[in-house]
Amino acid sequence: MDRNPEKLVAAYKEGRLIEVAYEMSHGGRENKRSVSDLLAELHNKGDIDLIDAFSGLRKNTPNGPDFFLSRHLFEKALPTLIASVVEVMVCIQHLATEAGNDLAANTVFEPFIDFLAADPSRPSQALEAIREFPGKWASFACPAILAGTRINLEEYFGHAVKLVTHESADISRNAIYALGRIPYPEGSSYTKRAMEQVAHTVKQKSDDADMAVVIKTTSSIARIDSTLGEKSHEVISIALEKGSDLALHAVTEEFGFHTNDLPGQLLNIFISHLPRVKPENKGSIDNIDFGISALFKKDTNLAIECLENILLSNRDTSSLKMFDSVIHEILSMGLSTLNHLLTRWFIKGDRVLCTAITEILESVHGNQMKLEIDPKALPNNDPITFILLAHKAIGYLFFKPVTASSIIVSLLRVAKDDAAMKDLEELLLDPILMNYPGSVRDFLKCQVSKEPENVSAIIKSVMARFDKYMENIRGIGEIPELLPALKQREAYTRNFNRQMSASYKQAMKGSIVEMIATKSVILYGRSSINYVQQGTSGPSRMEIPMQAHSVEMEFPRRHNLDPFGLEYMLHLFRAERLVAR
Repeated sequence: MDRNPEKLVAAYKEGRLIEVAYEMSHGGRENKRSVSDLLAELHNKGDIDLIDAFSGLRKNTPNGPDFFLSRHLFEKALPTLIASVVEVMVCIQHLATEAGNDLAANTVFEPFIDFLAADPSRPSQALEAIREFPGKWASFACPAILAGTRINLEEYFGHAVKLVTHESADISRNAIYALGRIPYPEGSSYTKRAMEQVAHTVKQKSDDADMAVVIKTTSSIARIDSTLGEKSHEVISIALEKGSDLALHAVTEEFGFHTNDLPGQLLNIFISHLPRVKPENKGSIDNIDFGISALFKKDTNLAIECLENILLSNRDTSSLKMFDSVIHEILSMGLSTLNHLLTRWFIKGDRVLCTAITEILESVHGNQMKLEIDPKALPNNDPITFILLAHKAIGYLFFKPVTASSIIVSLLRVAKDDAAMKDLEELLLDPILMNYPGSVRDFLKCQVSKEPENVSAIIKSVMARFDKYMENIRGIGEIPELLPALKQREAYTRNFNRQMSASYKQAMKGSIVEMIATKSVILYGRSSINYVQQGTSGPSRMEIPMQAHSVEMEFPRRHNLDPFGLEYMLHLFRAERLVAR
């Protein structure tokens, strides 16, 4: 970037400093850094008042510069500015408030800490302002303490302890939070003193917001000092007993963002309380989603147990769809993990767990997945267990017939009981192959040469019986009495088309296609014509010929013959459970 201070000074006088600085910052990170340095230099020389300029920055100014990118220029310049502490606090408060509920709203406080730490007198000035007007500056208590501890740890640690008992609840919470963010020297006694203060606080207070801050601070101290494990467990247990939604949200934040750093027992305490989180609390659920996906990498069995407990604790309101990161992580771990989950959850038989398998597979596009039963997850070799698994596969994956068939074939490999194998053969024939003679037959035909001899023989038998069945059907010929009248067929077709149209409109809501493309209706013709601007030469005519587009979906044959009987069978298979004998 060409240094052009005169341009910035002139823009400041015209009231356009932020717009011009934003334009000059285009072109990469180094360019932004150079503009911030130049702004700080001009401010310190007195040529411009950067605090005054950014105190007028608005988020939703029509045709104005990007709010957060412009604010970032100020954040980079702030640590080196020479300015009144209170004036900077006014500007910081404005910028944080203007950002609204955006997750980046409070990032402006980090450079403010650097600004305070640059001069030993600034943290004390900030604390004086906070004590004088606690209702106005409460949110600055934590940054002031953190900046002060860089200068004199003992003095400002003492300030934090005193402010914990301040009559203003907001200042007290900020002081508690600061105790967990101070960079304590390794092996010092400060962590123990901080934990004692937090332990005293959790007994004195009972507000949900206070308990949330206590949980975050205690977790932070426990991650720094492993010797305080027992005390931290006691404090967090009390906080969770007193707290409610905010305390639980604090737990989900610690679990979600520090999964790999939490001490083992503390992690287990957090996991045990996750089922208490209400599914409608989207932010908390997203934190849990992030934490469980990380836990799958660390301890798969613990992650599965955690996920199960959450789903089972909220059977009627929860769904695996809430945890999209978890679904992605399960699929990325390969088929072995998915096979294990499928076997484990189908045996348990809970609707929410079995539906979760369907939800995982619905997120996979393209060819249907070929899954197998995990023999290690089988509790025994009881033939009833094999039949139950086959019924669950049909009940929940009937509309993914290749996947359901692959599961039944895998059961044929591990089943040893002749009666069980005969039952599995019948299920593979009817309802699977009878309803899906296309994709399932192709799959079985490919599997014949890959399977053990006994399984291969069963597959051949199933296909031969189906071929004989179809031959007998065709041999009957057409029966006019069974053919619906033209009027009835047309009525059904119109109704089906209306349902498909409504389904299509629903699916298109929020679709990326609607975001990036415009919709137009062509009444007649074989192509569409558009005009595209090309440089300064004017618009060019482009003709786009229409192309055929089709989608093929195999529909179960029995749906047309006996839809209610088919639905009843699927519901029956889904409802079955193993009973202890």
